[in-house]
Order: sequence, then structure tokens, then C-alpha cells
Amino acid sequence: MQPIIVEKPYRFISPCRSGWPSSIIQGTRLVDGYLNYFEGVQSYEIRGAEHLRDSLAQRRGILLAPNHCRYADPLAMGWLARTVGVHLFAMASWHLFNQHWFQALAIRLCGGFSVYREGHDRQSLETAIGILTEAKRPLVVFPEGTVFRTNDRLQPLLEGVAFLARAAARKRQAVDGGEVVIHPVAIKYLFRGDLERTTHPTLQSLEQRLLLGKPLPEASLVERIYRLYEVILSIKEVEYFGASQAGTFQMRQQALIERLLRPLEQQWLQGFRGEAGQGKEPGATLAQGSGGPSGIVAVGDSTSDGSIKRQLTLLPRIKHLRAVIVPQLLRQKVPESRRGEVWQALSEIYLAQQIASHPSDYLVSPTDTRILESVERIQEDVLDRATIPRPLHAVLQVGAAIVVPTDRPPRGERDPIMSQLESSLREMLGQLSTEARPYEAGALSTVR
Repeated sequence: MQPIIVEKPYRFISPCRSGWPSSIIQGTRLVDGYLNYFEGVQSYEIRGAEHLRDSLAQRRGILLAPNHCRYADPLAMGWLARTVGVHLFAMASWHLFNQHWFQALAIRLCGGFSVYREGHDRQSLETAIGILTEAKRPLVVFPEGTVFRTNDRLQPLLEGVAFLARAAARKRQAVDGGEVVIHPVAIKYLFRGDLERTTHPTLQSLEQRLLLGKPLPEASLVERIYRLYEVILSIKEVEYFGASQAGTFQMRQQALIERLLRPLEQQWLQGFRGEAGQGKEPGATLAQGSGGPSGIVAVGDSTSDGSIKRQLTLLPRIKHLRAVIVPQLLRQKVPESRRGEVWQALSEIYLAQQIASHPSDYLVSPTDTRILESVERIQEDVLDRATIPRPLHAVLQVGAAIVVPTDRPPRGERDPIMSQLESSLREMLGQLSTEARPYEAGALSTVR
């Protein structure tokens, strides 16, 4: 389990508002060096920058809303800032400020400020609204809220983004009559290396670690990935059910997720209330799941097996559970046995999210980037880290401005702003997905 939960009381961390640290970082190309060395991203291109320049010229309050498929995304946004000649502010999860002092300092100097995903964070919300109202710098908010290594698919968008944008639009209208806009930003990473040479050593190491021996003769990369999927799922089924289960891969994934989450919901949420994920999530101003039919949305391909629909309420369920369970760690004089119980619950929630991060139909139309992402996901699941692939080429495409209205959204319906944002991101990601190289070596149609 990666260190995404911080076992100490939340403290808001404000951004550095001076522009000189960002100017030095950009001028010395530190972003380029970091992304090359630590993330394998060696080149980039910016498309649609004229949309952002136009909004800057009109002195609009600007919210940049990129998809979030790699840990490189926040720093890659620095390339967009350099291209149009601005500094940025950005929301960053509080756990990122608690991993290393130098990382925390770097995030602040680059304009980052904290947001508490496990509860209500009024100070972060007010800071974000103030930034959009002042309209001095664009604000970066990742509307998916977390990283899944599925670049061609959009996760459920957080409804709190629309709440933030509308609140800022109303305040800005009252202050000087200016506008607040949202610019969708589609980020796509293209692999420019030798796929077989890059992935074979990693797959071989994983196969040996899981006691699979040598790969089957003539097995394609896709077949080897599916074989690892099967083994990892079977191991977890034995752990939680006592035996490997029957049924399709998708059915088994869903059954294991329910086996993990339902007991936790019954224990921590005082009974499972009908359709999971329904009801108010405590303290979810910015970490709130999208209203309406939110789910992992496919772009660039389609699915016929309903695997996407089965994940519609997963992220709200996970956020709801974490919002209730994490505060238990912060109580004074928590018995060690209770702490162990809490951490076990959090690890099972994390496992449920890991299982859902392997859409079984993602390699129906395999490309080099999809295969690379799939191998990285498996490696992270097994080792908690992934080998850095290189070279990667980043494409950042800025969409047209979505003007944020000042009135309140329709009651009981999904905010139209979120529908526009999702539609724009989905369209751009769909177009960018066609630029990846198809993989031809005997791919299977789906996991059986």
C-alpha cells in the first residue's frame, strides 16, 4: 500500500505567491530534467495554447482541468505554463506534502497548496476561490482526483470542481464583473521506444516472482499480461474466499470488490444502505463524487461487457469509507489493536481500488501505451513501484473555455458544467488515443 494516508492531524499548507521561484525553476529547466530522470518523459508538445492565451488576455479567472493518468501530470503542466508565459497555482493532496521535506517545499514553490481528501477543507476551498476571483494566475485542479494508469479512459469527475468554479464566478461577478472559465486539458503520453525490449524484463521478473516460470511459447505481451491478471486475482480470491472463484474475469473482480467493501460498510457506516455510494459523503466539498451517472468513461473504444457500469459507484464508496475511517487514526490514545483494525480496513479499501484499476477490456484494441500502462499497474500492485518507461512524449491539448455561470445548477441533476467538461475531455482524449501505435502480436479479445 502506497503512503496515501497520513497519520496526523491535517494542517493546511498555503502556496508560495511569489513568482521568482517558478521563474528560476522554469529558467533552469528543472522541470525538464526531473520529468526525464524520474518519469521518463523526454519531449513534449502543446496544442490549443491559443485558447488559454485568449482567456489570459481577457483577464478571466481560469481553472485548468487536466485528466490525471501519470504522476508526471502536475509537472507536465509546467510546460503549458512556460509556453503561454504564466505561473500557476495548483491543488495537491495533503499526503504529497508529508512524504519528503524537499518535495513539500518544491510543491509550495511551484504554487501548490494542500487539500484534504478525507474530509472538509474550507481553507483550501477559500484559497482556490480567492485565486480564481483575483485572476492573477490560472489554478490547476485535477477533476478525477487521483491517478489511474488508463490514459485513454476518463475516471468519474469530482462534482466539487463545479461547486468551486460557480462559487468563484459569483464572487468575481460581484467584485468586478469578470468571468471565470474552465479550460479542459487533455494529457496523452506516447511511447517512443521498443515495446518488447522495455516490457519483457519486467514481465519476466513478475512471472518469476509469482512462480509462473517461463512464458508460454509464442505468447504475446497481451497474453502474458492476462496470465498475470489471472494469477493475481486468484491469489486474492484464495485469501478472501478460500479458493479461486468461477465465472468471467469481470464477475470475479466485482465479487471480490464486494467481499472487501460490504463488510467494511456494514461495520463503519452502521449498515449497508441499499445502493452503495448513495447518500451524503461527510465533508466532501472538494472530494465529492460526480452526481448522476458518473463512472469510468471509455474514450477511443467501447465496451460491451458492462465492466464500466459495474464500477459506477466504486469511487464514492471508497471516499465515503475513508472519510469515516481515517479520523479514527487521529484520536488520542487509540489502542494498538484498534489501530491495526483501522489500517487493515484501509488496506482492504486500497485493494478494492487496485482491483478496479484493471479494466479487463482495456486491451481489446491494444496499443503500445495501453500495454505499457497495464504492465506498470501490475508492477505497482505487486511491488508498490513501477519501472520508469522511456522515452515518453507528452502531448498537452488545451480545450476551448467553458464559461462558468453565476447561477446555481438545477437541483437533483448533474451540474451541466461537469457534463461539458467531461464531454470535452473525452473527445480530446479520444482523438489523442489514435496517435498511439497499435499492437499487432496476436492480442486476445478479452479476459475470459
